[in-house]
Amino acid sequence: MLKLAHEAEYAPCGHELPPKVRHIVFRECARVLKPGGRLVLVDSLQRGDQRNYEGLLELFPQNYHEPYYKSYTNEDFSALAIGCGLTHQMRCMITANCDGPVAFPMLTPNARNSSHGSQFLIKSLRDHSVLSLIWVLSALTMRSRRSLIFAEPTRFGFAPESVASDAEADPVVLLDGQATLCEIKSSWHSLRLAHIEDFVALASRLRPDIALLAVMEAGPGSAADLAAAEAQLAAEGIKFELLMPREYMSADDPYLDFDDDG
Repeated sequence: MLKLAHEAEYAPCGHELPPKVRHIVFRECARVLKPGGRLVLVDSLQRGDQRNYEGLLELFPQNYHEPYYKSYTNEDFSALAIGCGLTHQMRCMITANCDGPVAFPMLTPNARNSSHGSQFLIKSLRDHSVLSLIWVLSALTMRSRRSLIFAEPTRFGFAPESVASDAEADPVVLLDGQATLCEIKSSWHSLRLAHIEDFVALASRLRPDIALLAVMEAGPGSAADLAAAEAQLAAEGIKFELLMPREYMSADDPYLDFDDDG
């Protein structure tokens, strides 16, 4: 996905497009970019980024019908940028220099042999309580009037020299056009002050419309810490919300709630 700095617009320019169309879109993005602006391409790994994942790069287009993915993995985006009059400034060093499990949404090494594994569930099982994640997604689905899109738990590096993650976000949700950053805990016992402080810091950096702290357990929590977090986020123009079972509890069945007629 490409972000145009002058109006914060988005245009697909990665593995979803045929090579010829990809080049046309890239040139058009470069054409409308204002002087000094930035063009940011965010997509999956490419050939040579991680030797442990070379096999997955072969399997992915076969398993998920991605006809242009192979050409994307071999695309020289640095040369493409230079050919469009842009200067290539930064490549993600987290994936380039890491031989172990990388910190972005993808199959982990322990799951490499699962050709149909769910990336979302694999990361959830490894790092999070799956039940609490599903609970939050179900709650947000019931709020939705038009659309809901989410990105699975994701880690971020904030500098070119980063070789480990600087921060982690639970699902980032686009709900009816509003961005919601989530911090999800299965209980109050698992929530520490440091978690709240990191959540506030990440929200201040990413600047969502809503910062949602979800705790799947009844109880008051630390009123002082929550009030401080709400005040800090309000000063940044970000709405703070606390979700607990009293606000929403899904039905006792294996399905996410949604409106069939919506």
